[in-house]
Amino acid sequence: DLLIREVVPKYFVQSKYESFTRQLIGWGFKRLHQSGNDTNAYYHECFLRGLPYLTVLMKRVPPNQGKLLPYVEGEPNFYEIDKQFPLPPPMMPYHGHGQYPYSPSHMASAGYGAPPEPPAG
Repeated sequence: DLLIREVVPKYFVQSKYESFTRQLIGWGFKRLHQSGNDTNAYYHECFLRGLPYLTVLMKRVPPNQGKLLPYVEGEPNFYEIDKQFPLPPPMMPYHGHGQYPYSPSHMASAGYGAPPEPPAG
């Protein structure tokens, strides 16, 4: 109720939970079916805390793909991932618009690969 009443209207046009979840699914978010604190939560591989530049990889899902059967064993456990791979400390502030929150050399050394070079000009 709090999500729909306060957060969704602030950032989205939708005002109903069903419409909001339909948008999530349309952008490729998946629902967690594993038991625990995050049951029924949605996640996306390119929508991760501390890594905002990954959102450029998000694309709309083609329509009429059908509903996928849940594969609980293949779902990520974000609590274990956070223990094994904690977020790197910020190297510079993130202000959006193509600026990266971490230095390219730091991201490459952390195994994330370097961000693309800006166009010469």
